[in-house]
Amino acid sequence: MHSCAFGLKTAHLLINSSSSSYTFIPVSPTQLHTLATPHPPPLTPLTIKEEEVNRLFKRLNTRKATGPDSVSPSLLKHCANQLSPVFTDIFNTSLETCHVPACFKTSAIVPVPKKTKITGLNDYRPVALTSVVMKSFERLVLSYLKAITDPLLDPLQFAYRTNRSVDDAVNMALHVILQHLDSPGSYARILCGL
Repeated sequence: MHSCAFGLKTAHLLINSSSSSYTFIPVSPTQLHTLATPHPPPLTPLTIKEEEVNRLFKRLNTRKATGPDSVSPSLLKHCANQLSPVFTDIFNTSLETCHVPACFKTSAIVPVPKKTKITGLNDYRPVALTSVVMKSFERLVLSYLKAITDPLLDPLQFAYRTNRSVDDAVNMALHVILQHLDSPGSYARILCGL
């Protein structure tokens, strides 16, 4: 949250009442900060469960390429019951020590052709192959982080959120504008920057 550089001792909230007139309510900066910032849920240490690792390994796409560690998704999928306890210990140790093993962080750059007929180096695009185990670990940590951060995000944020798009933002803005225009004597001004 950015601090206000104007040196105001009070802020005002603009409230739209049902009579289409606006009311200003004085609010102290500490109250405003409390209103604007939701309280985060209490943090619990992240511990990955063996069932989560097992479930994730069994859902891996076997058609994906192996990473530089040569651990294939098909190996993890078919041996999930045997490998999930081992990788659960590795993942939890990594979280406790705040250290990711170096073999998980390496990647191999592979040239992939853009076209069927190759005439030069510009007809290739580089693709980084990373460890399937590391991607699985990241996915487990991501689900934990999403559970913490989703309640803190603005409900009007549409970028970088699952099941939300620009179409949703446009539809919501259009709904609010049309709802406002239902009131007699009201108008809307839309400014578009291109």
